[in-house]
Amino acid sequence: MSGDEQSQPPNLSVLLLCWNHAQFLEQCIGSIARQGLQDFEIVFLDNASSDGSFELARRLFDQFGLKARMIRNDHPASIPANFNRLLEASQGQLVAVLSTDDWYDEAYVESLMKAAADDTEAGWFSCSGWLYFDEQQRSEEVDERRFVTHRPVGEVILDGGEPHFFVGCAYRRSALEAVGGWDEGQLIEDRDLFLRLSRRFEHHRIAQRLVHYRRNSETASANAEFMLAGWELFFAKHRQVFGPRLKARRAEVYRAYAALLTDQEDLSAAFTAIKHSLRIRPLNPQSWRTLSYFGRALLIRSVGKRLRPVKRRGGEPLVH
Repeated sequence: MSGDEQSQPPNLSVLLLCWNHAQFLEQCIGSIARQGLQDFEIVFLDNASSDGSFELARRLFDQFGLKARMIRNDHPASIPANFNRLLEASQGQLVAVLSTDDWYDEAYVESLMKAAADDTEAGWFSCSGWLYFDEQQRSEEVDERRFVTHRPVGEVILDGGEPHFFVGCAYRRSALEAVGGWDEGQLIEDRDLFLRLSRRFEHHRIAQRLVHYRRNSETASANAEFMLAGWELFFAKHRQVFGPRLKARRAEVYRAYAALLTDQEDLSAAFTAIKHSLRIRPLNPQSWRTLSYFGRALLIRSVGKRLRPVKRRGGEPLVH
């Protein structure tokens, strides 16, 4: 571990971002305490939490025997702004960023350090892991088949694919500084950073499951309105890079969220999303199929409302 008395920069900085994660902190900080290799510093940033996260984190670091530099925002800031602040407050040649509702496998640090030593040309590192569904309290392995690994990362992102798991990534400080860190004008920070990194640096994929990603209805990725706004900022910034692919990519993002919102029974938002998709690409067959899917869901809801049971005064159900 590192402390203020340390004269040499640490090999690795673990950067923790917390926002009202009190109920998850013991799991996250405990996973850091259980790392097989302890050659790293910890920097913890609380994003103006209102649930006592900062005070609890301090107690947990003491409980687990960990030293950490602790920072607290007076007002909530964006994820890119918080990551840049964490980067500035740290010293490691490598930096690993983690939201404190997620947690590491105990081999994370050791595997990352080995990968960085073996591949000195890589600018950033990814791994695989597990999805943890909070409401159901169950884990499942990330499906590796979703990732396109045989093509350059930048091309995969521009075509709408996933080059690697976005959770649990780590970076060389020199690579982050070379591309200007996280863009604070973006809402979706990771895809933009990976695209910029891919133009100058190699990516190294660690073929191990090393991180647990918590999914629940409160996360930003579950907020379709937020995510669509983030996508539009991303498309606007990289319009020239996308070139002729831009129209198809924008239409597909709206179509995909329309299908997701339909599944979530948020039919008003789903209709808005599918209208955007068809406005961008009126002749796209997939968008019309999604519109048909939306129409069936709307019909089922309408019929269900007409047939919902009501009660007579005597208590017997009556189809209304």
